[in-house]
Parts: sequence; structure tokens; C-alpha cells
Amino acid sequence: MNEVDKRKCIRKNCCITVKIKSARGEEEIIDGIKNISSGGIFVSTTKPLEAQSKVKLIFDILDEQKTINCDGTIMWNYHADPLRDGMDMPGMGILLEVSKEDATNLAKHVEECN
Repeated sequence: MNEVDKRKCIRKNCCITVKIKSARGEEEIIDGIKNISSGGIFVSTTKPLEAQSKVKLIFDILDEQKTINCDGTIMWNYHADPLRDGMDMPGMGILLEVSKEDATNLAKHVEECN
């Protein structure tokens, strides 16, 4: 079974700015969400946080009319391999912990990306 088959939610490519803070507030990243679903995101960053880290996220969807302010967990991270000359996309997969309203808004946003 490949990784795509394990996903519960449809993912769509996007380009959304996200602000991520470590749960203890000691680190902050502002970078770009490259794909999104109602349950998770992939953030392209050269400074991925440790797997299983708890984070707080803020980002806008639906043409900036809705702000998502939620918690998340870093499920995996990937650091670029310097031997691949930038052919890798470093970043991290984040499982989102959102309210029912925000989950609905995220699902609507993903559908509108079709």
C-alpha cells in the first residue's frame, strides 16, 4: 500500500502562508503550505520541526475570509539531501486538530480547489 492509499482525506495542492509556533513558544516558522486536506497539511520549509512535536498554526483560507487557528502534531519531517541539488522538497507533514467548523471550512476549501 503506498502513502496516498493510507490517507483518509483528499489533498489538494495550494500556496498558503502559515505561521507555526512550537507549543512551548520557543520557535516560530512562517512558510508555505504546499498541499492541504481537511485533516492535515504539508509545509515546505528548510527548518522542519521534530516529528511528534506539538505546534500552534494560523493560516487563512477561502480567499482570506476565514482564519484557521489550531493545534497540530508534526507527523513526519524531511530535510533536503545536499547531494540531490535541490531536487527534494524539505518540509513536514502536520496532522491538524481543528474544530468541526474549521474542518468543514477546510473541506469546502479543498473542494473549491478542484
